[in-house]
Amino acid sequence: MNSKTKYSLRIPSLSTEAEVPSPAPADSPVPASPSEPSGPVSNRTRFGTIRDNLRDGISFLEEQERQLGFGSMLLDELRSLPNSEKPEIVLRKQLLLQGLIDIAEAKFKKVLLFGNGAESPLKIHVIDHGERKAVELRRANLCQPAFQSILQSGASISDMRFAVKPSLAAAAIAEIINLRFANQRQRQRLQEELKVVERRLARTASSRRRLFAGPSLFPSKAKRSKSTFRKLGAAIRSFCGELSVRFNALRAKDPVWEEMPASHSRTQI
Repeated sequence: MNSKTKYSLRIPSLSTEAEVPSPAPADSPVPASPSEPSGPVSNRTRFGTIRDNLRDGISFLEEQERQLGFGSMLLDELRSLPNSEKPEIVLRKQLLLQGLIDIAEAKFKKVLLFGNGAESPLKIHVIDHGERKAVELRRANLCQPAFQSILQSGASISDMRFAVKPSLAAAAIAEIINLRFANQRQRQRLQEELKVVERRLARTASSRRRLFAGPSLFPSKAKRSKSTFRKLGAAIRSFCGELSVRFNALRAKDPVWEEMPASHSRTQI
């Protein structure tokens, strides 16, 4: 594969038989799909396509993570097997090695999950503050020294002397752990981009609902003013009624008069 070419990620759907898009030069625009309209594309359609691409990218990385985790399990079991020429032990090692080979060749929607470090990254185009940018998606590189040493040593399994040193298997497991950390960072970035796109689509959908909603949901200014005056008048009448009731209650009570002496008594000395 030419390392100077770059690919734009649009993982084919499971329901189609389409192959991976052919490589295009880095400076040339990505040609539109035959199913896409040739005219201007609305923001809703554009962001919907970006959302679908981001979801495909996240699914791609999730499947990659699943395969890497399975590979760690196979390596862990492989290093635990004794160095024996018993047929059942040799058969078990053959099965484990074949599982590791299948992982290295695994695909997701006809796209290879793993690479060798020389291929160009897959790209997902997004919109950032009105400008188009590409989020690179790098495939996990399984051409690691320890992992490849285990795969290559499988050729000697037929002579019944095949053995995997525990230290070599442990080194391969460490390589896979590093790949899983890198995978996690890429997934987090795509998930953040997906949240931004979904918020944008939600705002667009809300604006469309408001635009095409019926008059009953959005009354006119005159009707809103009339309703406000009615509520204000009802509140004033209720306040005046309560004030009148309290005033009448106060008037109904008899006042208490204290008798005052006609003249003060004189103190006789």
